[in-house]
Amino acid sequence: MTTPSLIGAGDTTSITSASPTANASGVSGWTPQAGDLVLYTWNSNSQAATIAVPDGWFNPLGGTTIAASATNSGGVVGHLVTSAEATAGTKTWTLTGLFTANNGGRAFALVIRGVDPVAPINTAAYNPGPSPITATMTVPDVTPTVSEGIVVGIAGPDATNRTVGNFADPWVTDAVRQQNSSTCLIVGHCATATVAGSTYPGTTSTLNGADESFGIAVVVAPPNILGRFFALF
Repeated sequence: MTTPSLIGAGDTTSITSASPTANASGVSGWTPQAGDLVLYTWNSNSQAATIAVPDGWFNPLGGTTIAASATNSGGVVGHLVTSAEATAGTKTWTLTGLFTANNGGRAFALVIRGVDPVAPINTAAYNPGPSPITATMTVPDVTPTVSEGIVVGIAGPDATNRTVGNFADPWVTDAVRQQNSSTCLIVGHCATATVAGSTYPGTTSTLNGADESFGIAVVVAPPNILGRFFALF
């Protein structure tokens, strides 16, 4: 069994509407293949934001769940690249009506290859933010039921004037948006493959001041070829 590989993360344009664009064209060297998993992750400066998952996409957290602190919110939706999209070289998607109202924030699009084509997400967890607030953002622990999966972490603070520290080892920081006029965001993955039934430790990112924040962990599953083979008998 081969562990899924994270091809890269592309910085998208700022979120400025209820129908943002998932833009993976910034992922270096990526040529779309059918079955590639695109994860659109965001940090919104609107805590009240709610979502409606667009057709052709799914929410790893389930339903319309987002990770909402008292003043900001984050989330993730996924999409498996189709054969037609791979042939066309599609790298951008309009997420029509993702947010139920105009929204603002920052997002990244991650591309992962070698995932299970039927159930690409094994499990996921989220941390809606510390109370009282601290300068530490926390990606929660997860307990996968598959081995050789890859764990993706997402975290974001509320304030725009934050310095965002890299994820702690053995996690790898794949992309980070530091202090600017828009919301900050960090995404990464753990360099260690999952072991079924073992609690998988999350990670942290240190800010330059106490703030509201959220953290999300998503376990991406490898192809379950043997499971579907034996299901035939």
